[in-house]
Amino acid sequence: MELYCLTPSDAYWGDLLQAIPHDFYHLPDYVALEARRLNATPEGLLVRQGARYFFLPYLIRSCAPMLPDYISDAAPKDIVSPYGYASALLSEAAQNSETFLAEAIETAMLFWREREFCTAYLRLHPLLYQELAELGKLELEGVERREVGQSVAIDLAPDDERPLQSQFSHSSRQRVEQARQAGFTARWTETVMELPTLIALYQSTMAHQGVAAEHIFDPEYLYGLAQALEGSFHLCFIEREGIPVAASFVTETCGIVQCHLSGAEESMMHDAPSALMMMEICNWAQARNNQWLHLGSGLEGSNASDALYRFNCQFSALSLPVYSLRLVLNDRLYDQLIHERSKRIRLDPVQIFQADTFPAYRSEHV
Repeated sequence: MELYCLTPSDAYWGDLLQAIPHDFYHLPDYVALEARRLNATPEGLLVRQGARYFFLPYLIRSCAPMLPDYISDAAPKDIVSPYGYASALLSEAAQNSETFLAEAIETAMLFWREREFCTAYLRLHPLLYQELAELGKLELEGVERREVGQSVAIDLAPDDERPLQSQFSHSSRQRVEQARQAGFTARWTETVMELPTLIALYQSTMAHQGVAAEHIFDPEYLYGLAQALEGSFHLCFIEREGIPVAASFVTETCGIVQCHLSGAEESMMHDAPSALMMMEICNWAQARNNQWLHLGSGLEGSNASDALYRFNCQFSALSLPVYSLRLVLNDRLYDQLIHERSKRIRLDPVQIFQADTFPAYRSEHV
């Protein structure tokens, strides 16, 4: 086994992606952007054995903010995936091997343990590399696979017997026709200068839905996102008489299209223009020979009651499980951090340990 630790500035990172199916979450500029947002260190780990490749981008975080007693430079560190679904990538030879994936995971864990990382929380992509979803069956020591929700997707494969609109619910199809009859039309652009309109609609929508301000992306980040995804993002606006009432930041990578961020005027959030925007994105994505429109999930672990997830379900009955991997790399350090956290919030360590959040010492609410 060969192991290489890459940074986003390494040209080899981009070269790897040219040969392996991936999503925009794996792009080096996106991982670097997420690192700046979270005050973390971006890294990509490549484990190689001949033609078998395992590549995983991730962020290294300091635990100091959670545990003020530690001196920042000496604080323990842990690993987390960038926002979204930046799960590991596998070459074709790796996918066809019965043993390589488990060996690659064990090699990565040994490397992280040598660097004294405490834990790793890795999100898996619901549409890529189903071999990773089977890791739970391998019973690797220190690795727990957990389903954290469901994600909605639309199959864009041309099918004369099942047109795209048939995947929409009856009420959604009605709203699409209502929007068209009312004079709403779609407009596409890749012009960054039009981002302010999308940002205003997105931030207004998030605030109306009660999302806390710290969980809403700010304009600086969104401009950075557009720069990181140059050539891979598009803006879709739904307008009437030239006035935008709904918008979506759409990504397109390796046959996977995603409505990464969306927004609409408050009175039209779940109304006809939003349904029309989804239909227009479907038609646009299919015309460009993409395979999937990934609508995503709601808040992690809360699909049953999540408004965004229920909204997405109106456009497709295909719901895929979303998994995460929880890796405890250092049991002694993990217990120590939980006890330190318990002192800070004056709570029994057992209650913190039993929190659904992982790692438990980062739980804000127990």
